[in-house]
Amino acid sequence: MQRRMSLACIHAWVEKCEAVNVKPVQHPFWENLPYTNIFASITPDILHQMYQGVMKHLIAWLTEICGADEIDARVRRLPPNHTIRI
Repeated sequence: MQRRMSLACIHAWVEKCEAVNVKPVQHPFWENLPYTNIFASITPDILHQMYQGVMKHLIAWLTEICGADEIDARVRRLPPNHTIRI
């Protein structure tokens, strides 16, 4: 009975992870590392977050003003750059 309950819990956890497009990891690499707080070691990049916020705001603002077709036409006229990511 206990085994069935734990298997059901694991199955439910995997389904919830898949529902939000997250890969379920039962035993992460840091679980046995002493003196490790993984949540303190991965800090947010404030500059990146601000840049993303400004870019998303500008793109939404320009799309509202100029229209999606005009933005698309202008972006298509840009010279090719294979390293650019928007």
